[in-house]
Amino acid sequence: MTITTPEDVAALGEWLLALGSEIEKTPVGLEARLHELALATRERGWVIGKNSPVCPLAGQMLAKLLLADRTGPALVVRETAAVAQALESWWGGEYDRASLLRNITHDMKALEYTTGRPVLRVGEVDTMKDALDAASVGPMMAIEVPRFYSEVALPLAKHAAQVLPSITNEGQVDSSWHRWTIVYDWLLLRVLAHYTHDPTVTRWFQDELNPLVELGKALELGPEPTVAMLLWMVCGEDERLLSAHYPVWATKLHDTPQLTKAVFVDKRIPNLRLGLVRMLENYMSVRRTNTMYGRRSPLGESPQGLLRYAIMGSVNDILDVAMVSLLNMGSQHHWLMTEEASGYNHWLRSVIAGYTREEPMQWQHDLEQLAPLNGPLGTVSLQPRVVVE
Repeated sequence: MTITTPEDVAALGEWLLALGSEIEKTPVGLEARLHELALATRERGWVIGKNSPVCPLAGQMLAKLLLADRTGPALVVRETAAVAQALESWWGGEYDRASLLRNITHDMKALEYTTGRPVLRVGEVDTMKDALDAASVGPMMAIEVPRFYSEVALPLAKHAAQVLPSITNEGQVDSSWHRWTIVYDWLLLRVLAHYTHDPTVTRWFQDELNPLVELGKALELGPEPTVAMLLWMVCGEDERLLSAHYPVWATKLHDTPQLTKAVFVDKRIPNLRLGLVRMLENYMSVRRTNTMYGRRSPLGESPQGLLRYAIMGSVNDILDVAMVSLLNMGSQHHWLMTEEASGYNHWLRSVIAGYTREEPMQWQHDLEQLAPLNGPLGTVSLQPRVVVE
């Protein structure tokens, strides 16, 4: 139903009040764009255009009902950050985002990330169909979703939608804020050591050696060809998959990777190779896999694609868990540095940076306790490095 009159606005308000008063609240799909806003359940939907003469009245009513702490409806959105930003044009930039985020029960982008099931977007034309899709498909996707979704993916989606207080004063970081970093090195090799149980790679970490240097010695290759060879193995020795996901590194792969595997890998680090073979053989029959924290792979992946997903997806899991663990500790001003900013691929070196007003020595102690993440890789330590300035 398109809202065009004050009577329509009143009917929408009564509908939202009824939904908000339910003990087990009916999921309401919300799709907000700059020009249009839509709300829908499986049975009913409402849409209002930004240019409608009753838009100001509807905006006031929606701000009151959608942001209510206990009586607001249970909202399902396609992407929390996008919806929260679009609502700025409806309510102004200073609306209470925290109340909106509390009422969002599902984020379909986070569901897609967790379940591996693609969420089709109707497009920019039909806002109502997007809202209806969120209301009907989103809750069904969440029925048997891994704990990762509610404990990690959804909190991170909500955090990305927050507007945090400024830490600057006249363009400079306020002196009361202290910068800190957590650095995770060689996550790809650590995850590989965990999955393949290779004692040689595990010992490199236990002896605090540079694993890339040691791997290069074992393969008798330089640093860049060593990384390319490693990624080639992670991609199930599929050069097309390597080129699709790591095009720059694919150009560094030397001409005879199969020969290097036979002469050096199979003789000097055989468990690494055998572990990957066992995983690949399993995926040839199972056709789906999980990451370390239970995220499901997309449908239709090849066995080689599943191998890459399990390993690289687990690297991403570790970083996601680190980010949400910091949120749970009370940190707000922190972020994973982009690969362009850090100068490294995340699977070689990951840098989480942030600012705090806590006492530096105590915050360093707290970060050092948190950063190992309770040892998700078993005997292979994450060995994070923490610096608080």
